[in-house]
Amino acid sequence: MADTLNVLVTGVMKNILSNSHIQADMILSFSTYEAIEKSFSFEDGWGNINMHNYILLKEGTDFNLFANKAKDIYMTRAGEMLKNWGVSAYVHFEPFQEIYLKTKSGNSMGPLGSIDRIYLVSGISLFVILLACINFINLATARSVYRAREVGLRKVVGSTRKGLITQFLSESFVLTVLSLLLAFLLVGISLPFFNQVIGKNYQLASLTSTTIVLGVLILVIMISLLAGYYPALVMSALKPAEVLKGKMQSSLRGLQLRRTLVVFQFVISVGLVTGTWIVLDQLDYMQKQNLGFDKDEIFILNVARARSSTGYSSETFKSQLKELAMVSEVTYTNAIPGHPGLGRAGSLSRRKNRR
Repeated sequence: MADTLNVLVTGVMKNILSNSHIQADMILSFSTYEAIEKSFSFEDGWGNINMHNYILLKEGTDFNLFANKAKDIYMTRAGEMLKNWGVSAYVHFEPFQEIYLKTKSGNSMGPLGSIDRIYLVSGISLFVILLACINFINLATARSVYRAREVGLRKVVGSTRKGLITQFLSESFVLTVLSLLLAFLLVGISLPFFNQVIGKNYQLASLTSTTIVLGVLILVIMISLLAGYYPALVMSALKPAEVLKGKMQSSLRGLQLRRTLVVFQFVISVGLVTGTWIVLDQLDYMQKQNLGFDKDEIFILNVARARSSTGYSSETFKSQLKELAMVSEVTYTNAIPGHPGLGRAGSLSRRKNRR
């Protein structure tokens, strides 16, 4: 059949992770693609700069030395042609594992993340955790008067200060673990709505990786120590004789620390609320700003495969569209407005006669 092509399957891929800049249902060789698209040719010389290239360096190769040597390869091979176009082209290399979060090219075969966004969200998360720790410290020290008799009795029957510190840190650890379980429950409930709002496809299964599990365990231990260490010191330092007699004295130094923590807590809270208000205001501005055109009357068509008997003819397609009574104007571009095009992609062309 004219629309049938026999191909050889040389491998089967696992499902590609969502945090990969490469997203594809299948990968074809150039020879196969040329058989499908008769007008396509990869032998267009050094002007063909619309392909992604991945290079596996030999073990022991100096990356910086290689990058410096290959940087000017376009200008060396096709400098006159590029100058006639009024452009310059240089090769820029990026480590494979850094493309998703740290790429500077802006082009990829799939969605890209943002390391700056991760830093921002991580910073906000740390501040929220710090506020929770401060709350725990203030509440624990404020409740020390209610647990003073317990501490006094424990010391009378032989408990050491080290044992009391261990007890209070254990209580802090248990509360942290319970909070973590509650957080997982809330994340599971809100994740579908969150994905819908931000247009992502995050899954709880991604939290079960070894790196994340170890990170969560370390975070739990750190929070337990940060939130529970100072209250443990304060509670374990109570003198049983004074406690049992009802003579509780507040340390001026401890009072000053709690006041400082409260002030710090309010400063962080005001900062987070202010930042949230600014972001919401910017989003509202973006949604309501006049774009200069009525987007509801503009229709975008992907005509990258529009063909005529003589090959690709965007002008013919454009003229036929303008003949329609409901069409006012027609134009074309290499990318959807608001999305990056192919201006910063690059490739090295293969030549059949190369040595």
